[in-house]
Amino acid sequence: MAILIQNTTATKGRIRKHDLHIDFTPMVDLGFLLITFFMLTTSLNALHKLTITLPEEDKGTSTPSPIKASQAFTVIMSGDNKVYWYTATEVNKLSSTDFSKNGIEKILKEKSLTVNSSLDSISFYEALYDNKKISKEDLQHHINHFANDKRNIFVFIKAMPKAKYQNLISIIDALNKNNIRHYAIDDLNESEKQIMSRTD
Repeated sequence: MAILIQNTTATKGRIRKHDLHIDFTPMVDLGFLLITFFMLTTSLNALHKLTITLPEEDKGTSTPSPIKASQAFTVIMSGDNKVYWYTATEVNKLSSTDFSKNGIEKILKEKSLTVNSSLDSISFYEALYDNKKISKEDLQHHINHFANDKRNIFVFIKAMPKAKYQNLISIIDALNKNNIRHYAIDDLNESEKQIMSRTD
């Protein structure tokens, strides 16, 4: 609120100018009201977390199950937002794609169905769930049954030194969308380093 202080005394025939005093106390109250309003009405962004299923601790009593060459599938993330891939049966045939839906996600789906065609049954149960023929618990049970099959594809995720962390998240997201549960993050071997050096 502005307070006008009048001074009517005259000095040498002139009237002194009015003194203006501005009280900022109501503005402070208004500021706190606005802060409180936005705190109560604004929704904060929820933190998104990446779920990674880690293997159980190996106590030396169990032996790892062997992976067939037809099941092995390797993806290599490069620093130029490209992903290279090859199958164990075609080691010298290195192909490249991107991280889009029609890129590595589509390739992973095709390769997983090639290794184990029974994974295609998941879409059948998803259609049943969409038509409310089965419950969500039944759908998850069928997905787990097919996704945990030991005959499924096994994906090895590897990265070049300049690969971005966001690309790793994109790969794991593509794996989850295709219900691929068997994968491992590994280092490049010497032959892979030599092959990737030719792509630079």
